[in-house]
Amino acid sequence: MRRYRTREEIAERKKKIFTVVIGLFFIFIMVMSALYYGLDDTEKVVYNDLKFVNTGQGWVAYNSKDKIIIWTDPSELENYNVDISGFESLTKIYLSINPEENVKYAINDLYNNFEFEQISLACYEDNELCSDMVLKTCEDATPYIGVIILREANEMKPKLV
Repeated sequence: MRRYRTREEIAERKKKIFTVVIGLFFIFIMVMSALYYGLDDTEKVVYNDLKFVNTGQGWVAYNSKDKIIIWTDPSELENYNVDISGFESLTKIYLSINPEENVKYAINDLYNNFEFEQISLACYEDNELCSDMVLKTCEDATPYIGVIILREANEMKPKLV
């Protein structure tokens, strides 16, 4: 014959079931968060002992004192070798651009990652967007004033003149 349960027994059983369900829910949340953390899908590249992480807004790395932000994949930098020691003696540097070209990432890289004494934007050819900017080409460079011309190109290859 079937035994009838009292209200207290039914309430106690519901309480135990609720406690088990809540416990399983918290365990599930903890396991899923650990799996999500382990499956971090951000792209990472190690270059020159620096760990670069792709943030979607550029590649970011930290050394002992600075935050380094670049726009290209750091592994692509191995193909390029540019000696910038000649810039150390310059008192002023002009970044000469054509505003119609998409060189904003290169400008950002130079502003964020190099400590030049004085840096100014200029144009290397005259057009409507350059009406309030000075015109500077490599011919305007002196031993104390440098000119860096940034041009949009199909290939990423720095060229020192």
